[in-house]
Amino acid sequence: MGKNTELVDRHVNAFNDHDYDALGATLADDVTYSDIPGGTVSKGRAEVVEYAKGWHAGFSNARITEPQYFESNGTVIFQFVGRGTQSAEFGPGPFPNTGGEFELRAVQVHTINDDGQITNIDLYYDTMTMLTQLGHMG
Repeated sequence: MGKNTELVDRHVNAFNDHDYDALGATLADDVTYSDIPGGTVSKGRAEVVEYAKGWHAGFSNARITEPQYFESNGTVIFQFVGRGTQSAEFGPGPFPNTGGEFELRAVQVHTINDDGQITNIDLYYDTMTMLTQLGHMG
């Protein structure tokens, strides 16, 4: 595993452990996180940490599983399966709590700077599949 992949893996483990200090430590001060299907952009370490907390607020058991990493020239492409049970209202809907479960394949593209910090993350996933699994769409 390359050093950039190890960094992204630490980031993922911090998310799964709800360890927001460790998660923040993987990020550059001026990091940008784009949730492409959700249409949101978080700028700066504090906003990105709050974004992670938002997932846990809506899905207290949210986990990243089945990680696959592909590293090249300061970029780590990370494919995974996200899983969780809706435990509260979430999102830009906002979507009321259904107690439904989701299991969703997703991809993140991480850009790493020369100081070994994540400077950009782009997240891609299928929103319709997620909302259907949770019971928000027929």
